[in-house]
Amino acid sequence: MKEYINFLPEGLRMFALYVHAHYRYLQGEYERSIGIVETAIALQKETYPISSIYLHLVAVMDYMSIKNVKKAQKHLLFAWDLARPDDLIEAFGEHHGLLGGMLESVIKKTGMMILKE
Repeated sequence: MKEYINFLPEGLRMFALYVHAHYRYLQGEYERSIGIVETAIALQKETYPISSIYLHLVAVMDYMSIKNVKKAQKHLLFAWDLARPDDLIEAFGEHHGLLGGMLESVIKKTGMMILKE
């Protein structure tokens, strides 16, 4: 990936970094995965909603794995705010089992609606 990532447009580059961070998560390298996610988010020149949602969700997974619920919640809410305007909720379903109950906890606590009315 290192050889080719610079040839991708920025939005796809962000998604490639999500894939890499998710791989690190699956390897149990949570801090390394967080580093990839936080760096990718910090270096974005503009927001790419889908890539950003996926990056934030892998951050939720990482932070839940290291038991930092506050940071996990922050990333979940940021992802949710990106997803709601266009109903981009597919990523939440795809990652549901990996979010450590954070989705239900935050939705129940804040009373957020799943879909627009």
